Amino acid sequence: MLLPVLIITMDTAHRDALAATTASCGLRPVGCGTIAAAKYFLARQRFTAILYEVPENEDLGAAVKQVACENHTPIVLVSRIENWDSYLSAIAAGAFDYVDFPPYPGELERILCLALRDAKSSDHAVAQGA
Repeated sequence: MLLPVLIITMDTAHRDALAATTASCGLRPVGCGTIAAAKYFLARQRFTAILYEVPENEDLGAAVKQVACENHTPIVLVSRIENWDSYLSAIAAGAFDYVDFPPYPGELERILCLALRDAKSSDHAVAQGA
């Protein structure tokens, strides 16, 4: 069974591009266009990672909090604005990583592999009672 990755973006072309990259990593993309739809999916299924394209005018800290899960699913923020300060704000807010759209070749694949490893090590720690 393919591990699911939740993709949240209002832009269907971006969602399709992110889904194609996710699928090429052997993961199952689950896409939605709103936070309300994302919360619906998050309440019913556990995800390996969350890719969230944050609207330009939204606070990154608030965006991370909106999709944060109790099981600490890695959240990767996606942005059309390449900005070092935004990257630092996203990481400070608790995001696993931050990637520009469109991602540089191989960048999203690398991040998804790291998120998968992080999710597996978290599952192992929970299973060990840590």
